Amino acid sequence: HIEIRDTKSRPGFSTRNDKVCMVLDLEGVSTFNDLQQSLPAKVRSQVKKALGNGMTFQFGGIELLGDFYHVFAQHMRDLGTPVYGREFFATILQKFPDDASLVIGYSGSTPVSCAFLLANGGEWEIPWASTLRAANRINANMALYASVLDYIIQKRASRFDFGRSTIDAPTHKFKKQWGAVEVPCYWYYSD
Repeated sequence: HIEIRDTKSRPGFSTRNDKVCMVLDLEGVSTFNDLQQSLPAKVRSQVKKALGNGMTFQFGGIELLGDFYHVFAQHMRDLGTPVYGREFFATILQKFPDDASLVIGYSGSTPVSCAFLLANGGEWEIPWASTLRAANRINANMALYASVLDYIIQKRASRFDFGRSTIDAPTHKFKKQWGAVEVPCYWYYSD
C-alpha cells in the first residue's frame, strides 16, 4: 500500500487519525519571557530548574552533525527504533542550509540532548529530537525546548510545530504543557 501523511482531510481514502501535530502559535510573542508568562506556574518552575542545571546550547549546521548523531542514534537504539543514516541528515543540512539547523545541549563538554530544526518562513518545526536517558535527571529535554523556543522567537517565528504525537501519550502531554494545540493528522492508505 501507499501511505500519505497530511493535515488535510481527504475523502475517498482509508484513514488513520490517531496522531496529531502539536502547534504553538507565537504571533505577538516577542521574547521568551513573554511566552513564559503565558505558561502555567508548574511549567515556568520546571523551565527555571532545567535552565539552572548548567547546560549550554549550541546552534549551527553540519559542523554539529557528529554530536547530533551521537545523541540521536543512541536514543533511538535505546528505544529499539531503527535510526536514519548520518548521510540522511547531512544531505538535508547541505541542500537546505538556510532552513535546516541543529541544536545541541551539552552537560559540561558532553552532548546529551539534540534537535533538528526546519524553518519555512516564520514557521519552525522539530522533526527529530533526542535526549539521553542519563540526562533526564538534569531535565535536559525541558532545557532543550526552552532554548529552542527562545532561539526561534528571536528569529521572529510565528508558529512552532513540536511534531506529531499519539493523543494522550507522554510526548503529547509534554508538548501540550507549552500551550501547543492539536492539529489533526490524517494518514491515508491506498492499495
